[in-house]
Amino acid sequence: MSPVRFVLFGRGRSGTTALVSLLDNVKDIHCDGEILSRPVLLPQLYLQSCCANSHANVYGCKILSYHIRDVQPILKRRRFLNRLDNAGFKIIHLQRRNLFLHALSNLKARVFGFYQKKADGPARSKPITVQLESLLDWVQRSEQLAKYELELLQGLNILSLTYEDNLQDSSHHQPTVDQICSFLGVPSSSATSAYRKQSSSCWQDEIANYQEVTDFLSKTPYAHYLDDI
Repeated sequence: MSPVRFVLFGRGRSGTTALVSLLDNVKDIHCDGEILSRPVLLPQLYLQSCCANSHANVYGCKILSYHIRDVQPILKRRRFLNRLDNAGFKIIHLQRRNLFLHALSNLKARVFGFYQKKADGPARSKPITVQLESLLDWVQRSEQLAKYELELLQGLNILSLTYEDNLQDSSHHQPTVDQICSFLGVPSSSATSAYRKQSSSCWQDEIANYQEVTDFLSKTPYAHYLDDI
């Protein structure tokens, strides 16, 4: 296998696609996308074979937490990342702190598409009408996955990143790449992502019924996410 190897781990709609694109542009790094999005017979062996077949000095891939929890036929799910760690894969954990905006991103993705390349030109999406129960369901599911991720990562030496601190602003992309390369012990280089975020800087512009959403969320345990925007 590649002498240096890593796994980018987290939830979807947290900047993982952009980060894969950034890292894949770094010299000597090959970073695959969601290689475990469909069931495979032996997930760890399959990941190791992808690493070996890459012939790269540094190999990485993206694994989403629901791939481990819901997709792959893994008997001891809570030990899966430990086994990867023992096999020499360093773990980079990417989170999204604001679960309201995370839920909104998921809802929009199902209307307009999951990502868009820079070459596709400016995004021209109309505001969406948010179904309140769907919003609450997404927030709660994201919260559950966040807890599940921490359980899987317990006791491991990981690099923790957040969408808000490391990827939301493009000016943070290169420092983030430098930080990851330092964690991996490899030289960094200039890197740019082939993808750009779709969301507006003002979330109210993205929701047709934003006042209804605000009133609804303010009466839930998740009201503080409105204050964090």
